[in-house]
Order: sequence, then C-alpha cells, then structure tokens
Amino acid sequence: MTVMGVLFAFPFYWMFTTSVKPQDEIFTFPPQLIPTSIQFNSYVEAWAMQDFTLYMLNTFKIMLFNIVLCVGVSAFVAYGFSLFSIQREKPPVFHCAGDHDHPQ
Repeated sequence: MTVMGVLFAFPFYWMFTTSVKPQDEIFTFPPQLIPTSIQFNSYVEAWAMQDFTLYMLNTFKIMLFNIVLCVGVSAFVAYGFSLFSIQREKPPVFHCAGDHDHPQ
C-alpha cells in the first residue's frame, strides 16, 4: 500500500518541485528530484499575468451552488427514506445501494 501511495503522490511532488525550480534547472538532464534552490517568484508572475482573483471567485460561486444543491437534494432524499417503514433486517438505504454489488 505504501508503494502505491508513493506512486500516486509522485506526480504531485514532481509538479510542485518543478514549479519552484529556477528556469535553467527545469529541463536539465538527468532530471533532479530535489531542486538546488527554491524560488516562488513564478507564482507571483503567474498571478500578475492572469486575473486569478476572477478565476477563484468563479470557482467559489460554482462550489457554493453545488454545495447548496447537493445538501438540498440530499435533504429531500433523506426525508423520503425516513418515511419507509423498516420491515427487513436491514434498512432500505443499504438495500438499494448495497445489494447491487453484493448479491446474497
């Protein structure tokens, strides 16, 4: 499991370390896993070149809409499930969701 965790985390590590490397160190061969110097000025330059504040505001608008919609729909579904009378050994929620993957 540790090996799989490292394999899945490595691209994120590589992306971050490449973003903080100096320009001349990015395309060196063989590639270095640990940068010799760390520079965060590329983040400042990117923020100045594009309107990331607008992008983040749009993302938060979509996120807020999705959260409100998900909570609202979930409340209606939960109310509907609360009206079922449980006559079996397991609740209907588990019956609907779990029986498709685990037949008896």
